[in-house]
Amino acid sequence: MVVGSEVAFWVLMALLFVAAIAALLVGAVFTYSAVVRGQGLGYRPAGLAVGGVAVLLGGAAIPVVVTAAQVDMSAPSPPTDLTPGLVVFLAALTGAPVAVAYWAVVTAALPSRLDRRPGLRTRRYRYRAWSYVVAGLTIVALVWGWTKTGVVSALRIGLVGLGVTVGLRQLERRFDAQVASLPAEISGHVLYLRPFRTESRAMFRLPDVKAEFNGQGLRSYVALDEFLVRGADDRLGQVIALGNPAEFVPRGGATRVYLSDNAWTDELARLADSARFIIIEPGRTESMRWELQYIVHRGLQTKLFILTPPGRRALRWTRRLLAIMDRLNGWQPATWSEFAAELRAVRLDLVPDDPGWGAVVTFRRDGSSVVLARGLTMPARYADVLLKGRAD
Repeated sequence: MVVGSEVAFWVLMALLFVAAIAALLVGAVFTYSAVVRGQGLGYRPAGLAVGGVAVLLGGAAIPVVVTAAQVDMSAPSPPTDLTPGLVVFLAALTGAPVAVAYWAVVTAALPSRLDRRPGLRTRRYRYRAWSYVVAGLTIVALVWGWTKTGVVSALRIGLVGLGVTVGLRQLERRFDAQVASLPAEISGHVLYLRPFRTESRAMFRLPDVKAEFNGQGLRSYVALDEFLVRGADDRLGQVIALGNPAEFVPRGGATRVYLSDNAWTDELARLADSARFIIIEPGRTESMRWELQYIVHRGLQTKLFILTPPGRRALRWTRRLLAIMDRLNGWQPATWSEFAAELRAVRLDLVPDDPGWGAVVTFRRDGSSVVLARGLTMPARYADVLLKGRAD
């Protein structure tokens, strides 16, 4: 498709590439949400991601193959030929609905797998050792790229190698965060409670000096346990959580122990009784009903603290997009009033008005709540409020 005007050609080419990027983003969003949904059903995220990428690429390849069969690719192309941009646009446009279909199949048709395994998550490789290997190869490749192909290629090689190296080190730290069992005599720890379903919904922003570099930038937004572990150092002591027995890789942050369906209630009761603090964040609590009922039954509500995120996850114009992502991922976060209603079901009288960002809320012995702080932003300040004392 040849355009007569050069100005019109560049305008149309720019529009095609913008539309292609938008379609690719739609495909990437639905592929990611399919991985999250499938992981909640008990499937390995790596396999789901490979399947999603294969489906996405397969769909995108259809217009490329069709175009190649009809166009002489070896013939010279006029300077204002829109065909290359049109092929890229069609590839992205075809890949997007294929990704949506993949998400729909995972969401509606993939059967649930009850693969709940106690004990340590399997460490398949020595990720730290491999990170040294990758780092060495990256240095060699960077020097070669610098001398043979130029600075730009060398920087690309370096960034890719750095990303892989950092990713391997992150995996090593995640596996190091799990334990086979906890000591018989344990006390003074922080017990972290959360619904397993929304564990990936990172809403707490670490300061840049505490955030982890992932090869592409700072990984600032994390879950509540990692926010306190990384941000407040050892000020609060050990943070402990029961691991999701259906996950394959520890999530980092709190020290996790993976128990069988028959053993977790006794262990959680022991950890709650001896904990210094019990922390949760606002959200759905139906799956945590037993834990909250036990806390109230044992009179441990003065140890229970609700921490709200230190600020909005995004600017106003992107909040609708995040709400869509929550729906696609099946997270369905609760409003404050819904959260308060769920806590009232276990006789915890949470303040009806949302305390806002950066708040710490706890409970008196009679189950009534009190807001200890508002507007906190730094993990150390959250820790200070927790250490300052309880409502009584």
